[in-house]
Amino acid sequence: MSAVGFYGDNIHFQAASKGGWDSLGLQRVVTKSQDNVLYELDDKTALEIYKCYLGKKEDKQEAQVRTVLAIDEVSNSITFAGDIPQDSQLFV
Repeated sequence: MSAVGFYGDNIHFQAASKGGWDSLGLQRVVTKSQDNVLYELDDKTALEIYKCYLGKKEDKQEAQVRTVLAIDEVSNSITFAGDIPQDSQLFV
């Protein structure tokens, strides 16, 4: 068993958190995917669309796209943490 105690006139504790999803652009239709790998949105490569929104700093803005696990430049695909059903809609 252990215990921690704090005392004094100048002790201040504070906490904060933020969670949730923010859309990054327009709603689009998934036109090609397999399990958790996204290849196309509206018949365009997913990576091309994401780069359009993220610009040249895509590697520094990963926090805006919270579920991205990997980017494959060869297949122009993006791997996410969960499956992406083909013909589903999502905001990018």
